[in-house]
Amino acid sequence: MTAMLAAMGILAAAAGCSALLARRRSWSLTVSAAGCIAAAAVAMPAALRVLLGGTMQTVSWTNPVTGSQALVLDPLAAWFLIPVLFISAACSVYGRGYLLSADGRVGTQAAALDILVLSLMTVFLAGDALLFLAAWEVMTLSAFLLLTHEHARMEVRRAGILYIVLTHAGTSCLLAMFAGIAAGAATLRFVAPHLPFATGTAAGLFALGAIGFGCKAGAWPLHVWLPAAHPVAPSHVSALLSGVVIKTGIYGLLRASLLIGPLPMACGAALLGIGILSALLGVLAALAQHELKTLLAWHSIENIGIILIGVGLGSMALSAGRPAVAAIAFAGALLHVVNHALFKSLLFLSAGAVGKACHTLQIDRLGGVARAMPRTALSRVSRLHGAARGLRRHAGDRAR
Repeated sequence: MTAMLAAMGILAAAAGCSALLARRRSWSLTVSAAGCIAAAAVAMPAALRVLLGGTMQTVSWTNPVTGSQALVLDPLAAWFLIPVLFISAACSVYGRGYLLSADGRVGTQAAALDILVLSLMTVFLAGDALLFLAAWEVMTLSAFLLLTHEHARMEVRRAGILYIVLTHAGTSCLLAMFAGIAAGAATLRFVAPHLPFATGTAAGLFALGAIGFGCKAGAWPLHVWLPAAHPVAPSHVSALLSGVVIKTGIYGLLRASLLIGPLPMACGAALLGIGILSALLGVLAALAQHELKTLLAWHSIENIGIILIGVGLGSMALSAGRPAVAAIAFAGALLHVVNHALFKSLLFLSAGAVGKACHTLQIDRLGGVARAMPRTALSRVSRLHGAARGLRRHAGDRAR
């Protein structure tokens, strides 16, 4: 756990230094990127050791206000942390180049990036609901600052307001869920044993969690902020939002399920239905898009649906007493979490490079990009996109 604490300290120091160096654009951005890279280099080996070894690392403390709290690194947290560390390091380097030539003050952006990564780490490492919710709020606000970099534009302000309203509506549901858990289980520790809730109570608590975490994940019908935010956000911010931030909704849903205890079959069936609707909606909406980043946003909604299908099937299998089937379903969902995080962040970064060079992201006007941008073409964006299209490719083939 020492490595994780060191990485978090590096990010906090980098955020502070980036803010202090706000008048020196190049220095501020360089310090921010260096902080993300150093944090990834320090924390990645520790996360891999826990993931491969199946162990758990914990550090706890007590304060007079909130009582006992802890940071816990277990295999589930490590699985989500690894793409966060890798993608944030890549996005910090990309963002430095992007913001060096951008208008406006970049000190806030540089510091907000480090704070976002720090809060993401804390969300995944939090051992109790209070620490989780505090990190969740910091993550929401720092992502809002990054999203609204070009706030002079009306569409950016609208997207930012939509994002902040929906995510805080979701947070209110999470507060209600954790309050109900605390009242029934007398604990908010994620790993503390407790008696199972009654079926109706468990279903109600899970419904609150599904709404709260669904807002962040961008699942139907709480997806509306994603197509609004991605076209107006800087491309490295879109990569972070779609690659890792929306995955916190999946992580939170899994943690809440473990905290609530055995769930009725209806909860898994509801998740399965939401996943199917999200996937189909993402497919159909993506087919109608002509702007590249908007298409990728709808594609993220589709892939969140695919992940939720796996989580829903796994939950239903557990309710039916089929742990082997549940393990396969959850494994598929977790595999796609990392798969989507990697290829979608690469696609958004590549889209940003194309937009910077061509001054447009209208797909109908992007013919011949491979000849004009051979290095970007060598990144195999089209191949990644073809591999990632999933249900949308199948739907297109059927339409033809």
